[in-house]
Amino acid sequence: MRYFILLLLSLHLCANDPFHIPKQDQKNLRIEQELDLSLPNILIIGDSISIGYHKDLVTLMSGKANIFRPKTNCGDSNKGLQQIDKWLGKSKWDIIHFNFGLHDLCYRHPDAKVYGNRDKINGTISVSLDQYKKNLQLIINRLKKTNAKLIWGSTTFVPEAEAGRFQKDNIRYNVAASEVMLENDILINDLFTTSKNFPEKLTNKGDVHFKPKGSQKLAIQVVNTIKTLLPTQSNKVQASQKKFSSPNVILFLVDDLGWNDIACYGSSFYETPNLDQLAKDGFLFTDAYAANPVCSPTRASILLGKYPSRVGLSNHSGSSGPKGPSHKLIPAKVKGNMPLEDITLAEALKEANYTTAHIGKWHLQAHYDTSQDHFPDKHGFDINIAGHRMGQPGSFYFPYKSKQHPSTNVPNMSDGKDGDYLTDQLTNKAIDFIKDHKDKPFFLNFWYYTVHTPIIPRQDLKKKYEQKAKMLGLDLKATGTPVLKSVSRSTQNNPSYAAMVEAMDENIGRVLSTLKELNIEDETIIIFCSDNGGLSTGTGPNAPTSLLPLKAGKAWVYEGGIRIPFIIKWPGNPGGKSLSTPVCTTDIYPTILNMLKLPLKPKQHVDGVSLTSIMTGSTKELKREAIYIHYPHYHHINSMGPAGAIRMGDYKLVEYYETGEVELYNLHEDIGEMTNLVSEQPERSAKMLKKLEEWRKESNSPKPELNPNYETIKDYRKPKFL
Repeated sequence: MRYFILLLLSLHLCANDPFHIPKQDQKNLRIEQELDLSLPNILIIGDSISIGYHKDLVTLMSGKANIFRPKTNCGDSNKGLQQIDKWLGKSKWDIIHFNFGLHDLCYRHPDAKVYGNRDKINGTISVSLDQYKKNLQLIINRLKKTNAKLIWGSTTFVPEAEAGRFQKDNIRYNVAASEVMLENDILINDLFTTSKNFPEKLTNKGDVHFKPKGSQKLAIQVVNTIKTLLPTQSNKVQASQKKFSSPNVILFLVDDLGWNDIACYGSSFYETPNLDQLAKDGFLFTDAYAANPVCSPTRASILLGKYPSRVGLSNHSGSSGPKGPSHKLIPAKVKGNMPLEDITLAEALKEANYTTAHIGKWHLQAHYDTSQDHFPDKHGFDINIAGHRMGQPGSFYFPYKSKQHPSTNVPNMSDGKDGDYLTDQLTNKAIDFIKDHKDKPFFLNFWYYTVHTPIIPRQDLKKKYEQKAKMLGLDLKATGTPVLKSVSRSTQNNPSYAAMVEAMDENIGRVLSTLKELNIEDETIIIFCSDNGGLSTGTGPNAPTSLLPLKAGKAWVYEGGIRIPFIIKWPGNPGGKSLSTPVCTTDIYPTILNMLKLPLKPKQHVDGVSLTSIMTGSTKELKREAIYIHYPHYHHINSMGPAGAIRMGDYKLVEYYETGEVELYNLHEDIGEMTNLVSEQPERSAKMLKKLEEWRKESNSPKPELNPNYETIKDYRKPKFL
């Protein structure tokens, strides 16, 4: 029987990357037809049955797709594991139709030295059912890395005892394979049922193979299955039009996620494979800063391109925070609502005909304002799902409500059922939006409520991390490290928090997979970051996470409170780069405009700098002298009090507003801010303090005032922080 493979040795099937031909297989390969590089590439991997229908596939798919099949015949999953990389080569596959099993079913004599020595009486089955399922999963894991659409072709009907095979095994192995495919969301092509119902004239009596007309019928079924995954002509036109239009933008913002709460930033306990891959595909910023150590102000900085204190949003919830006789200073006043006269990022994109959607936490309207006058739809978003004035959900489980704090009930999420998890369901909404708007440019502002309190994990993942902690020998009891008169959690060993982190990562992975399925992955910019440092401090060691070696956490101007994970994937620009230039959330606005080749709005994003030049490598540094942090408020998890900070190059200066005391750190050498260099470098300290003071004046960012009613004996840090 002739073996075929459609392979163009002289042309590249993808940029600078021809189909790979292993040297040991080159003698088995030949060109069978000229390829049309505008068509999808389809790889057929499988047993000798696919040899029979392969030639008909080529004919039936002519002008619709390029069909490839390695000469190497394989119905053995053990051999498949060994050969899979050779068959995949280096080409870009759009669809892979694969099957193994025909040789797994053969009973062989235990002393057999030759592959074909089959003994249906004294032998044992070649591959056990458990091993078969494991092999299939490993093969699938490898195939998924190609980003191709996958089709499983079931093993065809086997005549009883033919070549050491039995029908009972044929059935149970197909059932097991189908279960594996369903678990992996892989399309199943039921060749078994089709071939079982063939009339005798299409079969060879006592032979697993079929007559030419039987193979032709199988080819027709394979073609029809493949066609369900091929783009229609209208989709091709739309895809072609979309390719030359503006890319989509998805901005993931995770609430209270710490700098090293994901694996690619250093966590060894929390598992985040999807974000790790995003970092490999994109640009990872090691020195990225939230514009403020708490949530609402940073959120405003993203949408406005300004430091939040410029618009009176230096604290969350429209509140100036704790005050009174127990606090030495009177905190700065806070406006609470984002100004309607500013042109938000969403409004700028609407001007460019983008469909805009906000999903998840909003928290940019003051808590005391019970209207909807500053909801997302008032700031440029066509769609608002679950965004309102409050900053945490009533619960992470349906119906996402709290009897104690009904104002935190998540709105517009009533279409659920008991057991639904908020992070999962918000992602479902996001996927629906993407599918509904895939043919026109869209901006998806996806701001998860997770990993903010309440710490309510998905139970399946919590159990996983309880077992992992036990396996690693981690003591689940929280231990603390003193920070002034507060305590920081010392270790990342919290199964509940770890479960929330992985659920977040899993759901981001679902969104990214959707982009691949819709063939718009290469037309979509992805931005991922947090709104402030992780929740790692309090009066005791029981905060949800640890950010060590960073000092302190959320609500502090030390690195733990403001340094955040920040990743950008920009299609068409080689990623896999780690960038150490200090950047800020104010930079997101102009960066997106630049990536989309839209006009900048310098009068709006006055504090933002486009990051495109350092991503492309055209410059190594940004044209910015410093990054400023201003938090003129008290917070119950912070014993530092109101403070400010300035980052210039490798150096950072911290100013305590209560005392005027300053601290200077070289972050390149001392990321944990342990060694104060003020006495060693007084000139640098004075210069940086002056810059900070000048910026506060220029940006209308006032320091808090002395409280004439302050009583030392009642200070909020005594005695509970002692």
